[in-house]
Amino acid sequence: MSDSGKGFDRRSVLKGVGALLGGAAASPRLVAAEPTGQYVVSARGKGAGRRLEKAGFTVTRELAGGRVLLVAGGDDPASVNGIKNATRDVRLRLERPSRSAPLPKGTAETRAESLYPRQWDKQTTHAAAAHDVTTGEGATVAVIDTGSDLDHPDLAPNLVPGALFRRVAGTGPDDGVFTDSGVDVRLPEDPLTAADEVTDGGGAVVGYDPDAFEVTDDRHPSDDVDGHGSHVAGIAAASVGEEVDDGFTGVAGTAPDATVVPHRVFYWERQEVTFEGDGGERTEELVVTSTTTADVLAAIDFAANEVGVDAMNLSIGTPPLPPQLNSEGFRGAYRQVIQDAVSSDSVVVVSAGNSGTELNQGGAFTTPNSVPGATSVSATGPDDERAFYSNYGANEITLGAPGGGYETLEKTLSRDTEWPYPTNLVLSTTPPDVYGAAHSYFAGTSMAAPQVTGAAALVATANPDLSATQVESVLENSASDVSGQRRDDVGAGVLDVAAAVRAATDRR
Repeated sequence: MSDSGKGFDRRSVLKGVGALLGGAAASPRLVAAEPTGQYVVSARGKGAGRRLEKAGFTVTRELAGGRVLLVAGGDDPASVNGIKNATRDVRLRLERPSRSAPLPKGTAETRAESLYPRQWDKQTTHAAAAHDVTTGEGATVAVIDTGSDLDHPDLAPNLVPGALFRRVAGTGPDDGVFTDSGVDVRLPEDPLTAADEVTDGGGAVVGYDPDAFEVTDDRHPSDDVDGHGSHVAGIAAASVGEEVDDGFTGVAGTAPDATVVPHRVFYWERQEVTFEGDGGERTEELVVTSTTTADVLAAIDFAANEVGVDAMNLSIGTPPLPPQLNSEGFRGAYRQVIQDAVSSDSVVVVSAGNSGTELNQGGAFTTPNSVPGATSVSATGPDDERAFYSNYGANEITLGAPGGGYETLEKTLSRDTEWPYPTNLVLSTTPPDVYGAAHSYFAGTSMAAPQVTGAAALVATANPDLSATQVESVLENSASDVSGQRRDDVGAGVLDVAAAVRAATDRR
């Protein structure tokens, strides 16, 4: 790796520093918004949907066998007989992922061979050895995110048509696509133009000038929002051997022959955002990348019960929430939907979050990774230690996996390590039209989760008789026990893909 730092100047490093300080991965935040008129409802017994419709509500979708309902209406449905809990749907905004400079171009190494030598994440998890047994052919994974670059050479061979989920999710199917025609989807003419960024008082990017956007009727799960979903999909299942540019073959996914079904839940939308500063409050109309809890729940249910995926990846979640919100309806709804998905033999893999927070300390929690049934993944670096930004906590982490960076920000940005910045981040696929490069380095638990999702696909193909619960058990029991590292950091240990495949094969 002696030449791995070539092509990065001081300006690109400083740009990466700013990105890291802004947040190490994409993790949606709760945002203030006008009421959507939609509720997430937990029901008691059967017949709740009929009673809600009789009371004047519209049931837009039934999830988890009818135990969770997405309901539209102006009144509170909690008063209807048989309703356990009703919570108004909440919008989530996608924080922009941590980004370093794109992969340097023009070096002999880059043009002469695959980019696998730069993928420390696949090397520390021994993915190549696992591929001697299985490459994931026959397995299907869903990526619930910003969509996928449908034309990327590393992704296209494994992609199949996915689905869209947008506010008031599931109001009607159209060739497998769920839309709400009353909401404009807006795409950026140039999403990375600094002049269009709108920041809050702390300097964090919160939106874009609406004048820089145009309305589109795109009805495909293409990743024209942010590039985040494409990066995640590549980590899990980028294909091997496809020429990307000038003879080199790109990156390898953990399960390079698994089928990927993109489930797009994030969109550019107009929103009014209120800022609080020294000069008082101000409200601006912005364009932000957002989704809703209902859309995410609908996507989980769709992936498990209508697509029937072996595993699904959710590199999304809330920031740490106070314990008093633990009794709110969202956590219960997530529990019902995720446990139903696992019962349908879909492993649900979720990123643990990037706040560097000790979960369960003082009752702090995040969703959906903290929900029983979810495989919660923290982020590690090339030395298998927990990355500085990753959430952790007793009984909150299932296992750790490569997400990029080291134990401290200073070490992460250092040029004097085995994997100098930015090569200690995770290299994967990005849409050139959005990010300006076919491969880029990102960091975060968003990057750690798809390592596990891809591994779940390999385990499922190595032993098709395993249930989703058993697949998770194999991943935990085969994880590397890192000496001196607390279970609070990495749960059962750090992902070892080859060991997991061996263990699954031994159970046949």
